[in-house]
Amino acid sequence: MNWPFFIARRLIWSRQRSFSNLIVRLATAGVALSVAVMLISLATVTGFRDGIRQKVTGFTGHLAVNALNNNNSLEQVPILRDARVEESLWKMPRVEKVSAVAQKPGIIKGAEDLDGIVLKGVDANYDWSFLKDALVEGRLPQHTDSAGAAEVLISRYTAKRLKLKPGDKLRVLFISADSAGNNTTSAVAPRISGIYETGLEEQDRLLAFTALSLLQRVYRHPEVITQWEIRLKQEFLDREPDLLHTSTEFIHAHIPAGLRAWNIFEQQPQIFEWLGYLDTNVEIIIVLMVVVASINMCIALMILLLERTNMIGLLKAFGASDGPIRRIFLTHAAFIILGGLALGNMFGLGFCFLQEHYALIRLPRETYYVDRMLVEVLPLHVGLVNLGTFVLVLLVLFIPAAWISRLNPVKTIKFN
Repeated sequence: MNWPFFIARRLIWSRQRSFSNLIVRLATAGVALSVAVMLISLATVTGFRDGIRQKVTGFTGHLAVNALNNNNSLEQVPILRDARVEESLWKMPRVEKVSAVAQKPGIIKGAEDLDGIVLKGVDANYDWSFLKDALVEGRLPQHTDSAGAAEVLISRYTAKRLKLKPGDKLRVLFISADSAGNNTTSAVAPRISGIYETGLEEQDRLLAFTALSLLQRVYRHPEVITQWEIRLKQEFLDREPDLLHTSTEFIHAHIPAGLRAWNIFEQQPQIFEWLGYLDTNVEIIIVLMVVVASINMCIALMILLLERTNMIGLLKAFGASDGPIRRIFLTHAAFIILGGLALGNMFGLGFCFLQEHYALIRLPRETYYVDRMLVEVLPLHVGLVNLGTFVLVLLVLFIPAAWISRLNPVKTIKFN
């Protein structure tokens, strides 16, 4: 018979009122609080990171292929659209969509003011789903090769600053240097079809979207682009964490000399460095919560041992060794930890569910790029938090449980 487990179970279900009952409740609450905080922290950082990544990739795709001598400035080096390169990109594994784009910085004129902008021309393959969700007024621009029928999508920031609305014409002036070093100017005036707002203020204040053909007229060449934007299949991104880096290396190795492939981490390093700091914060929170849960359980176990000192002495007097007696209290502690885990999961996952569906916590979009706290619960995170907390806290409890071996049966029986 497994008598240590039998005694531990009787101790757990004992209805005798004692000071240890309060301590057990406090220890259970401590474990529950720690688990809930860890689950919410992981879900928040995961949701926030994925939400920001979706916004960034919504503008640029997962990867871009452009001129090797291109820097990270707004004025990109133009290249000729090569059908063979584009076809090879479409055939590469894990690639979902390839879009040829051209962009050029210019000056826009509103009713009373001037501002800078980057006009981005996209081809018929461009994925508009992200900007469609970000529409606040009007509609997406229609793809057309006619300069007179050209349309443009601008941000709410630009519309408010220059007092523009759908139906107005957006007058854009471009200044370029020719081969002799002389400055030349050109202008376009597409009609505003709609207004978007994504929350990424740095991108919103710069980018406006139109048809690729309009930018090719600015560059005075029907085959000029500045880059290909590549989107990878989401199902593979979810299963392969390093897919972006491996795909970048693979594509770079299979494109002609003079071109380069780079991913969103290289294009927007400042945003992802900032997200990396959030990961560090979560790691610190997890360590602190495990320490808090361990301290609470150690205190609870010490009080349980002190309260049952007479019982320990009797068991030793009847011939029980230290190992089985230690298992009684470790089993008791394990049940307390499991109770805390159950409560912690209930509160932590329950909060995540409510936040996801009812947006209990709102955030200032101009600071956090999103208007509410995003959460994403991953089963792997839930499993690791529960298993890791249970194992680590239980291992720490071997320290106070070792005190049992120091007890003398004669003195403990007399202990009051």
